[in-house]
Amino acid sequence: MKNYINPEMIKRSRAVEGNPGRLVGLMKRAAKGEELTLCFLGGSITQGSLSSTPETCYAYLVYSWFVKRFPKARFKFVNAGIGATTSQFGVARLAENVTPFKPDFCMVEYSVNDGANSFYRETYEGLIRRLYGADPAPALLIMNNLFYDTGENAQTEHNMIGEAYDIPCISVRDALRPEIASGKIKREELSPDGLHPNDEGHAVLAGLASDYLEGLCKEYLSGKKEPEDAIVPLAPITVNAMEHLRRVQNRSTVVECKGFKADRSKKRDLHDLFKHGWKASHKGDSIRFTFRGSELALQYRRTINRPAPVALAIIDGDEKHPVVLDGNYDQNWGDFLCIDTVMYHGRRVAPADVHHGRVQNRKPNAEEKAQEERLERLSELKPEKAEHTVEIRISETHRDDRETFYLVSFIYS
Repeated sequence: MKNYINPEMIKRSRAVEGNPGRLVGLMKRAAKGEELTLCFLGGSITQGSLSSTPETCYAYLVYSWFVKRFPKARFKFVNAGIGATTSQFGVARLAENVTPFKPDFCMVEYSVNDGANSFYRETYEGLIRRLYGADPAPALLIMNNLFYDTGENAQTEHNMIGEAYDIPCISVRDALRPEIASGKIKREELSPDGLHPNDEGHAVLAGLASDYLEGLCKEYLSGKKEPEDAIVPLAPITVNAMEHLRRVQNRSTVVECKGFKADRSKKRDLHDLFKHGWKASHKGDSIRFTFRGSELALQYRRTINRPAPVALAIIDGDEKHPVVLDGNYDQNWGDFLCIDTVMYHGRRVAPADVHHGRVQNRKPNAEEKAQEERLERLSELKPEKAEHTVEIRISETHRDDRETFYLVSFIYS
């Protein structure tokens, strides 16, 4: 396999130096031969999309670096990557998919899944705060992946959080884009679709991360140098309404079903996504959830097995302004775990408002600029906590429906 990494790429990849104290502490424990858990959290790239085997995914390659570098230690590998998901879902599922393993190390990768806007800056801070304050306190490393053809990602927002919490950030974008733009590396060599890396691309991701880690070993494990005390902000840099996001699924007793049926089938693994929710197939079937808080998102399946039912979400009895939850998905790569945000800091929003990312590499038009400014204003408002209800009601069915409408969870804070 060709080695694409050169010294200039390595230098550019160090987007935020951060404080390596936790990472150095992890390595010292590994050198003593302790048992340590390494976790990797993110989207489809972390899950291993387009790697030929699980062992050629960047996450496993970084894990393998630890195993080879510290032969006395015993390492456990946890891949918590789920494709097509954002840091918003990442926060809500930490208690299910990450913290039960008590990771000693967690690498976080959401820079191509999150929108480049203030909403995802806040969800990302919520995720980092939850991880940073976990017990035991894991060593964290942030990775910024990219859309290879444009360089677009949420790196500005994510690394703002990394810098605030003194966490090292590795930028694949900064390392690779100049090489691709100059023609030194053809995008197809590393990513067939412009987003997901192949085996060579995963090797580049792992190589940038492991080179950084190897440098820490050489610099600090000798005992000649010690990391400085980390600088951690006393207060969040965002309004931070997302740190305590949680999921409500069918084990909850606060949900009222009229026609929706709980799915009690057993979940096979992390990627068996459409389980523990509720199913409905008849027009008029409804489910109602009441909560006190300021944030609300609805998680449901959009299926390629069309046609499927369509539902409406009625917030606080507002029948005139429902949110359409279309169970039909017009792509062909597979069923989509959709999250529609309908309330932000206690104010109603359309899902498209928060999914819209800051325009990169070109000047935004008037509509895009207005949308970005509106979201920025909302992000600065104090969350208004109150009692809210959401009713999801099947509004459209078809004689030849191939699937039921599947509501996965309510996500709220």
